[in-house]
Amino acid sequence: MHLTPVKSDAVTHVGHDGKDLTVLYRGGRRYVHRNVPEQRYKQLLASDSIGRFLNDHIRKQYPGVAQ
Repeated sequence: MHLTPVKSDAVTHVGHDGKDLTVLYRGGRRYVHRNVPEQRYKQLLASDSIGRFLNDHIRKQYPGVAQ
């Protein structure tokens, strides 16, 4: 999966494989959020704050699994 670099204080890269969202955090943690719609991923990339969008729209609806 291709990971896209993002400008964020907490996140370095994000990627979407058509089903799951992968988030790489500063410090090396990687989380995979299952069954995230592609449209939600596009909204994440377009958001003013990656961290805020993850907190408000991803973490509660699509719990992440650390990898």
